[in-house]
Amino acid sequence: MEKSRNCDLSTKRDLEPDDYDEVDFPKYLFHPGKLFKTIWNMIISALLLYTAFGMTFVLSFYETSMYDSWWYVENVLNGVFFCDILITFNSAYEADEVIITNRWKIAWNYITGWFWIDLIACFPFYLWSGNGNTSYSGLLRLARLPRLVKLLRLSRLFKMMKGSRNNEFMQKVEEFLSIKRSAMRLCSFILLVIVLLHLVACLFNYASKFEDYSYKTWVVVNNFQDFETGSLYLRALYWALTTLVTVGYGDITAQNTTERLVSIIWMAFVLFFFTFAISSLSTMISGIDTKASVTEQKLALIEEFCNESGVGFALKKKLKDSLIYSTDRTGGSLYDKQSVFMELPRYLRYEVSMFMHQGAARTLSFFKDKDPVFVSSVVPFLINQHYAAGDIIYDEKDYPEEMYFVLKGRIGYVYSGEDSIIFKHLRADSYFGEIEMFKDINRRFTVKCMEPTELLVLEKKILKDVLTKFPRVALEMKKIADERDLSNLIAKTEMKEIAKLRKTGEITQFTHLELRKYIKDRCDEAKLSWKDEKQEEIDWAELYEKARVTKERVQKLKNLHDTLKSTVEKIAETWKSSC
Repeated sequence: MEKSRNCDLSTKRDLEPDDYDEVDFPKYLFHPGKLFKTIWNMIISALLLYTAFGMTFVLSFYETSMYDSWWYVENVLNGVFFCDILITFNSAYEADEVIITNRWKIAWNYITGWFWIDLIACFPFYLWSGNGNTSYSGLLRLARLPRLVKLLRLSRLFKMMKGSRNNEFMQKVEEFLSIKRSAMRLCSFILLVIVLLHLVACLFNYASKFEDYSYKTWVVVNNFQDFETGSLYLRALYWALTTLVTVGYGDITAQNTTERLVSIIWMAFVLFFFTFAISSLSTMISGIDTKASVTEQKLALIEEFCNESGVGFALKKKLKDSLIYSTDRTGGSLYDKQSVFMELPRYLRYEVSMFMHQGAARTLSFFKDKDPVFVSSVVPFLINQHYAAGDIIYDEKDYPEEMYFVLKGRIGYVYSGEDSIIFKHLRADSYFGEIEMFKDINRRFTVKCMEPTELLVLEKKILKDVLTKFPRVALEMKKIADERDLSNLIAKTEMKEIAKLRKTGEITQFTHLELRKYIKDRCDEAKLSWKDEKQEEIDWAELYEKARVTKERVQKLKNLHDTLKSTVEKIAETWKSSC
């Protein structure tokens, strides 16, 4: 049976955007995510801004008449906002991740929402003013009041700015400008304050205009009646701002009941405004640079720890430098970002992983040709670390807890004999530290930074957990680790024997060919020793596997014994009860 087009279409976030667009959508409805609705929302937003600034200014400072330029502008606006009503009645909307396309639900949602405000705001109230000629009669003063209903459109603008977190248009602006959400909230807050100041300035002047600029108005009392429109607006704005910041110099004051009413409403709003705005502002401003605030918190903890522990100045400086570098690279709390990352759909995790740590997954050859799921399981758990030239990353005999990827710089393997000898170098796009993790032995060598080095670190536990889900990758890494282990052993043996011969002076007794043969023999002995060690490792692994299998079989036999015992007891009880 064909599905009805008047249905609710579910769009889950786990689907890719292409899947979202392929959902069967009714033909005669506007899709909330399509280009037309986006452009239309931009037009309405621009007209709402004009309503906030242009229309209120004209309403307050100009006397309009029928068929003048402002009359035509107002009618065009009424027509556009009426079209917006029709478009809204024919537009699907999203509720709880579901696209609602049922016309009855769409109509009811709009009628119980913004419909009546939109309808009243686009009604042609100028028809009530007769021919619109300027007059000072009481009837025309009352006739001006219905035009204030146009200000109801501003409620949509305020709602748009207040709900910018969930507003699709505001989200697109945020993405286009590449600014943080907290910065976008701060910009919306500043815009809201500007709109309110402009609106109150216009209302304060409109209060005098409503009284036909009589001698008991702030305009006439202060001899502003002959000022140009711009100067008069500036003084009204000055009054609104001084009242907002609770200065109130008293040079401009309300002179009649209407003006006092506007002043009381504005002062009451200012009291409410300062009660809630200050805390919101501090939160928004601190959220603009979350990295800096997180760094300050961590540095304070380091300072407190060092003071309590009596850590020296040099070590304290190293701790702070390392913390600043790590926070700068990870952009805040790594664990918070990991928790957010794990909430993403799987197809997005890989895309995000390719951009993490300055695109390390794209530059490191280790991740090339790897399963995307494996990449997205490893990269988010990498930790940035920075080492200065001469720093020791780990010492020989240390317990292997981490695997390292070289982003920048150069490291060297050190043979810690009588004389420390660097027998191998690794540069950017290399990795190390995994050999001892696979063999489950202590570190074979000391690793030292030869120059300032940037590393990505992966913890042993995380690597083992990931490799249990990717056995093919585990086998490949183990094979490469064995080859690298043998290569390191040969390189160490060569440098060790040459250093030994130089120290004893015996190296001068060898010809070049004899020296090569001597070194080769020592390396062959090292290979045999490595193979014996490898065979012993295999034997232990086989023995461990046999022990594991034997343990499982014993457990199965025990379970079988318990089952048989329970069955026999039940049979015995049944037999006794039957007898």
